[in-house]
Amino acid sequence: MLKFRQLYSLSVSSQKKTKRWYLEHINDFYVKESKRLQLRSRAAFKLMQINEKYQIYKQNQQILDLGAAPGSWSQVVSEKCNVVAIDLLEVSPIQNVKFIQGDIMDKQIMNQIRQFKFDVILSDMAPNVSGEHEADHQEISALNQIALLLSSFTLKTNGNLVMKTFVGSEEKLNYDYFRLFFKEFHREKPLSSKQESSELFYVGKGFSSDLIRDILQNTEKLQIYPIKIQDRLKNLIIDYKMFE
Repeated sequence: MLKFRQLYSLSVSSQKKTKRWYLEHINDFYVKESKRLQLRSRAAFKLMQINEKYQIYKQNQQILDLGAAPGSWSQVVSEKCNVVAIDLLEVSPIQNVKFIQGDIMDKQIMNQIRQFKFDVILSDMAPNVSGEHEADHQEISALNQIALLLSSFTLKTNGNLVMKTFVGSEEKLNYDYFRLFFKEFHREKPLSSKQESSELFYVGKGFSSDLIRDILQNTEKLQIYPIKIQDRLKNLIIDYKMFE
């Protein structure tokens, strides 16, 4: 079994394979390392580097991997943990990984996931990048909200969440919003993430769903937050009730 020590991280995003990009890609250190170590993609290095800094997961924990294809994050964490992985695309088998193919917002899929309680949720979910920066930012922000919704149902108290996002007009608002649910909340740009990329990661440690329960019991508690964060919380509560 592979041992992934003293390694780094980043994911191959869907982008046009121009000649310049192709040449950069095949000469990329992390691409070469992923091939040498038989990793499914260089995405593995992002997670390894984040975990090295923040100690996101540990031995024998239960992990949910959202947007798992082609399986590189699951491949890394399955060395130590049991994993439930989900993606619209098929993922070839990995030891210690239960794969569910489908849309996480489908009620049947949601019900399957809710049978579990996780110590850690990982989300490398991203839209099919259009090249229109702001549109891509808005789409991944919506995926981040879905990861938080899944956390509200399946992430254990004091659990951890790592999710990919993009820099954009609402990134500060997103940061201020998501941090409400965690004891610690960080922005992280792994060394292996290309500097020209707008990609970054949110790292939340110490999850609590108390805020959701408080609002469900008394909607007046929304009033203490800025209007835009109130709107985010209202949308979260709507989605929560839909799957409750």
